[in-house]
Order: sequence, then C-alpha cells, then structure tokens
Amino acid sequence: MQPAALFVDCYGTLVDGDRAAIEAVTRATSERAGVDRAQLDRAWLRRFTTLCAVRVGAQFATQRQLELEAMTDVLGDLGISWPAAQVADVLEPLFDYWRSAEPFADAIGFLRTWTLCPVLIVSNIDRDDLARVRRGLPAVAGVVTSEDARAYKPSPAVFRRALTEAGVAAQRVVHVGDSWTSDVEGALGAGLTPVWLDRDGDGSSADRAEVVRITDLDDLADCIAALPQ
Repeated sequence: MQPAALFVDCYGTLVDGDRAAIEAVTRATSERAGVDRAQLDRAWLRRFTTLCAVRVGAQFATQRQLELEAMTDVLGDLGISWPAAQVADVLEPLFDYWRSAEPFADAIGFLRTWTLCPVLIVSNIDRDDLARVRRGLPAVAGVVTSEDARAYKPSPAVFRRALTEAGVAAQRVVHVGDSWTSDVEGALGAGLTPVWLDRDGDGSSADRAEVVRITDLDDLADCIAALPQ
C-alpha cells in the first residue's frame, strides 16, 4: 500500500505509556482515602472513559479536566469529599507524565527515517502537554489533539479533523496506535486502515486476527508495504 498520509498515536506509541503514573496516582489516593486500590483503579477508568464519550462538541472538556472530574466523582461515590486542590495534588504524577513522557527509541528512528508520506500525530491529549512532549521527538507534518477536535478517539470526529488537516481521503490513510479501542476500532470506524502496535505482544485474541499487528515501529515500513492497495 502507498498511503497518502500516516497518522500515529503519541502516548504509548511514540512515547512511554502511562501505567507507572496511573499506579502512583491510585496508590497515593487509596492510601489517603482508605479505599481499595484495585477498586479505585477500575472505577476511575470507567468514569473517565464514560466522560470522554459524552463530553464532546459544545460539552467538551480537556483531558486534565476530565481526569479531575472522574476522580472527584469516584471518591464521591465512595463517600469521600476532597477539595479540588487535594484531588489535583494526587493526580500530579499523571499530569507530570503528560508533560514529560520519554520517547521510545524505535519512535525516534522511525520519525527520522520515514519518507513514504507525511506523518501526523493524532492524540487524545491537551495541546499544551503534547507541545511539551513533542520537543523530544523529530519533526512531523502536523498534529491533531482531542482538544482540536473537541472529541476523543475512538470518535470519528478526531480522525475527520486529522483528515481535513492532511487534505487526504480516509481510504488512503494508515493509522498506527497501541490502543485497541481508541486507535484500531477508532480508525476502522472512520474508514482508515489501522495498524495495531502491540508492544506487549499480548494480541492473540481470535477477534483481532484480521487487523495487522506489529510489536515494534521498526517493522512498520515493511508492514505497510505488504498491505493491499
């Protein structure tokens, strides 16, 4: 396949994932609030995911705002009422990660050597945080954030905004990302060709067999060359 543009996720794809930051947040919060850490982790993720799906368009809120809202809601469900400053304090490891996530070595090599088509970063993140992380990455042709699209992947609105930015048709774009839901299902829903970056190598489920999978960005060029037109 000869794509007209390549869309690439950022966090977990080009830069290190957020698991360590999430664990730091849930550990500190559960200790201060006296609640079960695993329960808090699951409830926080569910609430944040729900908010991302509904707070779009005129109701859009930044990822930072939604994380604060989700944690406040979950603590409230557990009968715990903290002031906003205290919630923000326990979330600081996550906010710091968004500002300072380190690039993967294969991402640096990929962005430096890729010449097949323009590369756009398409990320569920706030503009200012991505601007800081981009300082550690080679230049790309463009960037589209959830804040630009006023929606979050897997919403087609994010991919449509990126397609408009790139000036290309969906069927001529490959999207690469590490999240099955946000990147693979999101790209499919918008008519793009997904490539799943399965860095942990755990993509053995039968229902995922139809999607092209790589475990390293070093394999991306050969993978795309093998895709049908």
